[in-house]
Amino acid sequence: MSMGLGLVGCRDDAATPSPRASKVEPEPQAPPVPLKGLQPVALSPALDSATPNLFTTADGQLVLSWVESTGDETAALRLSQRSEAGWSAPVTVVQGALFENWADFPAAAALSDGTLVATWLERAKPGPGYGIRWSRSLDEGLTWSEPQALHDHIGGPEYGFVSFASAPNDTLAAFWLDGRESTEHGGQMQLRTAVLGRTGPPTERGLVDDRVCDCCQTSAASTPRGPVVAYRDRALGEIRDIHVAGPHPRLGEPVYDDGWIIAGCPVNGPSLVSRGDQLIVAWFSAPAEAPRVQVAFGPVGGAFGAPARVDLGHPVGRVSVVALDASTAIVTFIERTGTTGDAMIIARRVTAAGVVGPAHAVAATQTARGSGFPRTAVSGDRIVWAWTELDGEHSQVRVAEAPAAEVG
Repeated sequence: MSMGLGLVGCRDDAATPSPRASKVEPEPQAPPVPLKGLQPVALSPALDSATPNLFTTADGQLVLSWVESTGDETAALRLSQRSEAGWSAPVTVVQGALFENWADFPAAAALSDGTLVATWLERAKPGPGYGIRWSRSLDEGLTWSEPQALHDHIGGPEYGFVSFASAPNDTLAAFWLDGRESTEHGGQMQLRTAVLGRTGPPTERGLVDDRVCDCCQTSAASTPRGPVVAYRDRALGEIRDIHVAGPHPRLGEPVYDDGWIIAGCPVNGPSLVSRGDQLIVAWFSAPAEAPRVQVAFGPVGGAFGAPARVDLGHPVGRVSVVALDASTAIVTFIERTGTTGDAMIIARRVTAAGVVGPAHAVAATQTARGSGFPRTAVSGDRIVWAWTELDGEHSQVRVAEAPAAEVG
């Protein structure tokens, strides 16, 4: 299953530091411990599946999406929902010549009435670029509407990295990176938004930020004051720190002044969750060639507190964060465990007071692009993880869960 990354100016190797920067050696950390109670779930996507994603509906149902190869250079986007009765049989959202990207995975969400919305990437016809297609289902995924472009402009080379958040009046706010003015056309990558409902085309289209990092994931969350989005900004001097924008129309503001100077996009976006008016952001950065994963808490529209560092000294990043309450989160990320590409998916509890729990080993993985980004979700009193396992030329989505209390 081949996955490309065609965005301009993207890189996932080490940072390019400022001339005065010097490498900072990490402090020794205790090794990760096995996660007690971790069990595979009763769902096993097919061989040659990848890019899983998770979200929870308004009524508490967990939804897993993934892409799997269907042969002859085609692939299918599939969904499965978990209720008290267990996981549903997978349904197919779309099947065909999808544009597969290891870092830009499909996104799905649900309106409060159960309407499902999904997005994925397709190549432009004609042309070398690609864009975002979206569709909705009113019958729990059995049938889907005719796919449409999410963005109202299709002339740029790339569009992608979609995230969703619930919005007023039973709608969804969609956020994405928009290449209509990207570097290939002499401009910059933008962050744009639109609102999706049960019927009709997207509305309330708008520009959130006119200069952002080219290929880092966006992450959105719903708050009582409206949807909020986290993303990697691109300031003058190639400073690429994490910003949060919203509720609309408040412009993006930095979560923390990392001051990471890097000449290309690191392909390593933030993860954002909310509990009421409290926001929790996890992210990767590498200022002065010192990679780290950090978590910060802050109120909607206010300043974030000092971040807590949660990595073990050699992080790859690829973060995902979930909230247990307004002051407690569990962050998941990939950490290197050797010099041959071996790595581990790590989960840690962190509080708003900066208390970081032990590092728990969720699964072995690799630093290769094909291992993708582990995703997490809360389901009742349990944490669910989904990730891509590599085995030679094949990949397979794995899903496991453990009691949240075990991530101490």
